[in-house]
Amino acid sequence: MRLFVGLSLDRSIPDHTTIMNFRHLLERQNLARTIFDDVVRWLFEAGVLLKEGSLMDATIIEALNSIKNKVGIRDPKMHQTKKGNQWHFGVKAHVGVDARTGITHSLTTTAASRSEMSDGKPADKCGKAVKKQKKWAQI
Repeated sequence: MRLFVGLSLDRSIPDHTTIMNFRHLLERQNLARTIFDDVVRWLFEAGVLLKEGSLMDATIIEALNSIKNKVGIRDPKMHQTKKGNQWHFGVKAHVGVDARTGITHSLTTTAASRSEMSDGKPADKCGKAVKKQKKWAQI
């Protein structure tokens, strides 16, 4: 990981606050999605990612029930859902991954209560042959 981000082994890494400040800067300027899309486009053009043969999985990202934004409103994507015998509150991240390389090429979020089998966004973005991990259904 250090090599990937250009940090040498003989120097200390940035602290949590520095990393979070950078992340918040990217979010405020809407740069995170732009950078991600540019990297994915470059990987497709370089032939690193395939147009066909992707895996898709979803995971729940939990949040506190009381979390609201600055204006006092809860994110409309935040919902509760039951997984197994446990209830969770938050959003669901749908992640598309290249089957050959394992590189993430798409990421969307939906309400946690939404089924991952009904969300075709990563499939639409990456091509025809998409396997969804929940049931390994090929669409």
